[in-house]
Amino acid sequence: MFVCRVGHTFSIRELLVGKEEQIETRLWSAVVALEEFVEVLDDLGQRARRQGFVGAARALDQRARRVGAQITAMRSAIADNRAVEVDDEVGRIRATAEPS
Repeated sequence: MFVCRVGHTFSIRELLVGKEEQIETRLWSAVVALEEFVEVLDDLGQRARRQGFVGAARALDQRARRVGAQITAMRSAIADNRAVEVDDEVGRIRATAEPS
């Protein structure tokens, strides 16, 4: 059993499953935030072009492309993420070391 900072106890299985879910949720949150950022950059780039700010439009477009590449990399990382299989042996790991 593991005990968190506030005193909650978790089995090895509960701890690993909970952490895996938390990581995936946070990664997807980052993807969504980056996708929203690309939308903002695209909108500002279009506005800049319409107003004749060619340099600003180019810079915004370049940033949007870099963020798009980051999104692709994050999606790939999420797809490649494989949770550890919690079999009987992993489930028997003790949270504290036994005295020698």
